[in-house]
Amino acid sequence: MERFDKGFKDAKLAIDALTGKGFSATAAAGFYWGAKIVTKLARSESIQAAVLLHPSFISVDISVKISPKVAHGWAVWYDVEMK
Repeated sequence: MERFDKGFKDAKLAIDALTGKGFSATAAAGFYWGAKIVTKLARSESIQAAVLLHPSFISVDISVKISPKVAHGWAVWYDVEMK
């Protein structure tokens, strides 16, 4: 079993519970190791938005998806004017 499978399964249970309560969209944020789990959730289309903060165990081939016109910034400093 991959080291992140339990976290993915636990998060998926929580997302499924929210969907069962009528939520139509969910998002997740992952810090450090949690970023890997959030990436897996996004790739499985379990969530509609993902935030990765200081991610680890992430490779470019599993995380890249172009989303035009999406604002970006930093976890502790954000500037919408930054190009």
